[in-house]
Amino acid sequence: MDEKIKELAKRIFNLEKDNFVHYELLKEFHYELFKIKMNLTILNWLVTTYILYQIINFIWGK
Repeated sequence: MDEKIKELAKRIFNLEKDNFVHYELLKEFHYELFKIKMNLTILNWLVTTYILYQIINFIWGK
């Protein structure tokens, strides 16, 4: 009976360890995804600002 309990404890420990590793990888993946989204947002604002700048220069340039 003690052997079965030790085996179960060992399996539970391995599952918890795997779960922690998956959680860390998932957290890192979410952070990388967040950085990509922020870079796209910044790029979008830069393009929008440049287009508005060109429109204003076109209108006032005449």
